[in-house]
Amino acid sequence: MKSSNYRFILLCLMASLSSPALLFCEEPMIQASLGAISLDDEIKDLKVVSSGQVNVINTVYPNTRNGVFSYRGSKKLTFFREKPAVDPDQGPIRIPVAEVELDGKHSRYLLFFTKKSGDAEAYSVFSIPDSASHFPAGSFRFLNLAPYKVAIRIGDEKKILAEKNITDIKGDFEHGQYYETVMLSLPKDGEKPIPAYSGRIHFNKDLRVIMVIYPKEGAREGEIRFISILDRVASQ
Repeated sequence: MKSSNYRFILLCLMASLSSPALLFCEEPMIQASLGAISLDDEIKDLKVVSSGQVNVINTVYPNTRNGVFSYRGSKKLTFFREKPAVDPDQGPIRIPVAEVELDGKHSRYLLFFTKKSGDAEAYSVFSIPDSASHFPAGSFRFLNLAPYKVAIRIGDEKKILAEKNITDIKGDFEHGQYYETVMLSLPKDGEKPIPAYSGRIHFNKDLRVIMVIYPKEGAREGEIRFISILDRVASQ
């Protein structure tokens, strides 16, 4: 009986040694469809490794979705440029310009690229789930990229938009109507709110509206930029 147990243990050890994946934790792989939007100028010819191959993604246009592309790889994506020259081993020289880590919980994501300050090309990337079930038509989705909270009222609906986060607002809105909208920046606890926006927002039951909030470059704290992106849900 003991001899049988020893043989079983030995066979298990031999199997594990012949399969490195059992000894080392491999990075989990995900598969998803990705779209992208630039919040600055258009971005051309970015590259990313998917399914072990270098892919050139479609041009990332300002304030509008580019063509959706398929991705298979690790949760952390690195977008890069390749130099014309090669390294000493004749391999490509890759210059990373942007990174984003997906949670792997969704089949579709929308990526927002914002240019970092400085002379070198570099981008910050923020991802949001992009499926029709998670973000349906007839929805307002706020992406607050400011480093502080923003209070908002649309018609009778009131919300606090958390910093560096997404907030969905679904109210009793009527198709084709405009709703009075007010935003107040809340840069610090206990300080007086700063008026950031006052106007009207249009509701369309056939569209979903992505509203991106981020600080004005060089402006005083609390002043924001506000971009509204009308978006149709791509076919799933």
